[in-house]
Amino acid sequence: MVANQDGKYPSVLHYSDTAHPEAIVVQSQLRYLFWIETFKDTYQIQRSNLDGKNKITLINKSRLMHNPEHLAIDIWKNRLCWTNGNQICCFTFDGEVLDRCFDVQNSVQSLDIMHGLMIMTETLGGLKVSEFNNYIPSGPMTSPTFYSGINFTDVIYYHVSKQTLASDPCMKDLASTRNDSEIKGQANFDRHCSHLCLPSYESSKCVCMTGYWLKSNGECWEGVVENNFWLFSDLQTGQMFRQFALLPDYYTVLTPGRFHFIDVTIDSIEKRMYWVDANSNIVYSQLLNGTQLRVIFIGNETFHIAKIKMAARPHLLYIISKAGEVLVFSLLSGYYRRILQEVKWMIRHIDVDEENRLLYMTAILNTATDKTSVILGAILCSCMDGSEAKTVYVYNGSPLGIVLYNNSLFWVDPIEHMILMGKNVGKVVQVQPVVRLTGDAYPENIVVKGEEVFFTDKTKQALQRFHLNSSAMISNAGYPYMNRIAGLSFYDSSIVLKPDKPTHCNGIWVPKPNSQTVCVCDDEPKNVTDGQCFHVNSVIQKVAASLGMCMVKPQPNASVIGENVGNYVTHGNVLTVSCNPGFIFSKTNNQNETRVCSQGQWSSRDSCVSVMKFTITGNSSHGYVALKESTLFIVPQGIFYVDVVCIGGGGGGIDACNKSSFQNDSQAGDGGLSSFGSYLRANGGHGGSLDKGGKGGVGKTLFGGDGLLSYNCQGGGAAGQTEPADVCKLSQTSCLFCGAGGAMIKCSNCFSRRGGCGGVGSQKGPEEGAADNYGGGATGLFGGGSGGGGGYSRGLIKVFPQQQIHIKVGLGGTPSARAAGDGIVVVGWGSRLEKLIDKAWKKSTGPCKSIIYKSYISFDKCNT
Repeated sequence: MVANQDGKYPSVLHYSDTAHPEAIVVQSQLRYLFWIETFKDTYQIQRSNLDGKNKITLINKSRLMHNPEHLAIDIWKNRLCWTNGNQICCFTFDGEVLDRCFDVQNSVQSLDIMHGLMIMTETLGGLKVSEFNNYIPSGPMTSPTFYSGINFTDVIYYHVSKQTLASDPCMKDLASTRNDSEIKGQANFDRHCSHLCLPSYESSKCVCMTGYWLKSNGECWEGVVENNFWLFSDLQTGQMFRQFALLPDYYTVLTPGRFHFIDVTIDSIEKRMYWVDANSNIVYSQLLNGTQLRVIFIGNETFHIAKIKMAARPHLLYIISKAGEVLVFSLLSGYYRRILQEVKWMIRHIDVDEENRLLYMTAILNTATDKTSVILGAILCSCMDGSEAKTVYVYNGSPLGIVLYNNSLFWVDPIEHMILMGKNVGKVVQVQPVVRLTGDAYPENIVVKGEEVFFTDKTKQALQRFHLNSSAMISNAGYPYMNRIAGLSFYDSSIVLKPDKPTHCNGIWVPKPNSQTVCVCDDEPKNVTDGQCFHVNSVIQKVAASLGMCMVKPQPNASVIGENVGNYVTHGNVLTVSCNPGFIFSKTNNQNETRVCSQGQWSSRDSCVSVMKFTITGNSSHGYVALKESTLFIVPQGIFYVDVVCIGGGGGGIDACNKSSFQNDSQAGDGGLSSFGSYLRANGGHGGSLDKGGKGGVGKTLFGGDGLLSYNCQGGGAAGQTEPADVCKLSQTSCLFCGAGGAMIKCSNCFSRRGGCGGVGSQKGPEEGAADNYGGGATGLFGGGSGGGGGYSRGLIKVFPQQQIHIKVGLGGTPSARAAGDGIVVVGWGSRLEKLIDKAWKKSTGPCKSIIYKSYISFDKCNT
C-alpha cells in the first residue's frame, strides 16, 4: 500500500500480482520500489516504479541461495543489499551480482547503509555500526555494539542526500496553466492530484484513496461503496482494515499506535469504532476517520475482555470476558454493571435487537463428570438489562458468533464446523444447519447483509461469503492474503438510526420491551446496596498512571479539539487546545497549542489569557462595552446587531509662548482615528496652530467643533459639537460620550463663561483646563490656536455571533499645551445604548466648565 506522509489517502499499489510482500525499500533518485516476495516460501526480490508500473522479478530464488529477510539501499555505491540474518549480499539495481556474500558476527534484525557505514540491529539486542566501503570483507564483520539489551525492530538512517534532487513530476507550474499575470514568471508550483501523486522516472500518475474514483483532471470523488464496509483486524500485522461491500479493495484504518485487535464493533450513529486490545486489556474507541482516540474501559486481572457489542441508540456497550461474564456499560454516564449473573451458562457472544429491545447470546456449559465431558451449546434471550433471561435453543455444540437478520438467528459453531439458523425467534423450532464447512474450518464471527452471509474463519486468509440461496458456493470476499482475521462488524450508511432520548438518569439508562425503560445505578454509590455498580473513572484512575495515560481536563477560556473532557488518552496521544476568541496562550501568544501525553503528563499546561482590554457592563444578551484603547472585540453569542458609537481623539492646542515644547513646529498634534472594524470610523480633530484653531474631525453623524484662538477666551472644539461657541460661552455637545473642548482657566475678557458641557458618559480631563474625554479638543495658550473636537459616528451594525472585530481607539493629539481628550468606541447589544446606560447615568449629565450653567441633555440631537 501507499499513503501520504501524514498517513492520509491509503491506496493499494500492488494487489493481485503480489501475495506476501516484506522488507520494502525505496530508491528515490531512480524512483524504484524494491521488496521481498515470500508467498509459499518462494523467496524473490521484486521491483517496480513508485507508481506501481513495470513490476519485475529482479532476483529469483535460484539466484538468492538464502532466504532474504531485510533490504537496504546503498545510495553512494548504487547497490541493493539484502540479508538473511547471517550474511549480507549486494546486487546492482538491475539485479547483477556484486562479488560474493560475507558473514556477520551476530544475527541481523534489520539494516541500513549510508555514508560508507552499515547500521544494523541484532536479534540479541543492540545497535552496531560498521564501515562498508568498496571492498567486501573476507571474514566476519566485527564492531562495537551500542545500546545492548534493547531490542530494536527496525533501523532507518535518515539524510537529505537520500532524497531526490531531480525535478518532481508530481509538481506542475501554475504559471503555465493559469492566465494570472501576478504569477507569470514566478516559481509557483502545486501538486495536481487531489489525493496521491505517484512519480516514475519521467512522469507521474494520480491515485485516489480506496473507495474514491479518479476524474480526468486528477480530482478524486467519493463513490457510494465507501459508505458500506466491513471492519475487521489482522492479528498478525496488528492492523484494522476496511473491506468494501462492492469492491475487493481494502485499506488500513489509521490508529494512533499499534494494537492487538481481537474484536471490533461500530456505533453507526456517532460513526465511531470500538475495539478490544488484548495486550493492554483495554477497550478503545475512535471516529471512523481515525481521530479522537479514547480509552473506554479497562479490564483487570480477573476480567479479561474477549468480545464487545454496541447498542447505538441507547449508547450502551456490552463487554464480555473470556470467562463468560457480561457487563453493560453506559457511554452516557460512565457507569457499568455486571448482568446475567443468575445464568449458569458461559456467555460467548451477543447481538442486540434494538427494535424489540432484546439481547440474543451464544453460550456454552461444560457438563463434565468423572468419566465424560460434554459441552452443551445454547442460544439465550434476555431484556437489554439482562433480566428475564431464557433459553431459546440447546444442543451438543459450541456456538460462537451470532447475528439477528430478518427475524432469524444465524450463528457459527467452530467445533461442529457449521453455520446454523433458527427461525421464529423466541420459539424452539426450525433450527437447521445453513452450511457445513470442511473439517479444519474454524468460523468465529458472522454478519448477514442483503441475503448474503459473511463470516471469518481463522484457517482462511480472507473473509468468507455465500448466498442464502446457494450456501454450497463459499468464496472469498475481497483480498485473500490476510494473516489471522479477528473481529467483524458491518457499517451500512443507508440505515439511519435515531438515538433514544433517555429520561433523566444518572446511572445506566436501559430500554425494555413494550416501550418501558429502567434506570440502573441511578443512586450509586450512595444508596445502592448490592455493590455491583461502578463508574469507569474509578477503574481508569487506578491504572492510568501505570499505563502512562492522561486525562483530558477542562481548559479555562479554551476548548479541546477532537476529545471530550473527562476522557483518558494513551501515551503519545496528541491533543489540540484552542483558546476562545479574544484569548491567547500566555507563553506563546498563539491561539492554538498542541499537547502530547507523555507517561501520564501533558507536555504543556499553559493557560489562555485575555487580549480583550475591556469589561462588559450588563450581560451577554443586554450589555455594552466602553473601549478606551485599541483591542479585539468578540460579538457575544446570539447577537446579530450592535449599536456602536465611535469618537475620534481631540486635536492638541498650541502654546504660543513655548514653541520649544512643540519642537519648533507651528502646529499641535492631531487627534487619532477611532474605528469599529471596517464598519464605522470617526476622524480625530486637527491640532491648533499659531494663527488659528484646528478643524474638527469628520464623523458620520456629526463633525467635531473647530478649535478657536485662546486670546478670545475660547477653547477647543467639542466632539460631535451641537452648540458652537459664542461671546463668553464655550462650545458644547449633547451627544453620548462626547467631551467638551478645553479652555483657559482665566481669561481677562470674560469674568465668567457659560457652557462647555459634554454629553452623557463623558468625563472631565485629567487637569484644569484640559479637554474632556472623549474627543474634546485641547485649548491653546497665550493666543495659540486650540484643537478641533473629534468626529462623532454612530450606527446600528449587522454582525454575527463570535465575530472578531478589531477596534482602533484614537488618542488625543500630542504635543499639546494641555491634554486633549482621547477617543472612544462604545458597543451595545440587546437594546439602544440610551436604555443600556440609563441605570448608570439616569441622574447624570456630562461635565460642564461652569457651575452656573445647567444643561438639559437631549439624546435626540445626536441619534441620526
